[in-house]
Amino acid sequence: MKKLAAVFAGISLLILMPDKLSASVLRSNLIGKWDCKSSTYFDWGTIYENSVTDIREDGIGYSYGTASFLFTDAPPRNYQVMASANWSLSGNSWTTQYKSFQASQIGPNHDQNSIDLNQEVKLGTIFSGEVLKLNQQEAVFLFDAGTLSYCSKL
Repeated sequence: MKKLAAVFAGISLLILMPDKLSASVLRSNLIGKWDCKSSTYFDWGTIYENSVTDIREDGIGYSYGTASFLFTDAPPRNYQVMASANWSLSGNSWTTQYKSFQASQIGPNHDQNSIDLNQEVKLGTIFSGEVLKLNQQEAVFLFDAGTLSYCSKL
């Protein structure tokens, strides 16, 4: 389930930076609010996430949104998710570490087989990923769990 927890790193906007841009330029491009859509594919189905993430200059990010689990052999299940994380840049690496995480089940189809995301996502967990595109208006990220995120600045 650690890989499942890594999926929610997308909600925390985990990224790496391209070599051709300086860290100071990228840092300034990252600061602000982003609307992100992410997807992660598994043998059992797909997780889609829609989130708004506020990346702040002080090294803390705040996110809220929804996560939809689309199973190949079960009805879909949806969650409302909120998180905060510390973030840092080092060379080409963007790293985040969860400070808080809260998820609640929303919509139909939840039962005894529903995943308790609050138990699966551990505070203090560290994640990283790779920036495929980053400018002042849009970003594309590939996270270590295979999550692909498309973001636009709000």
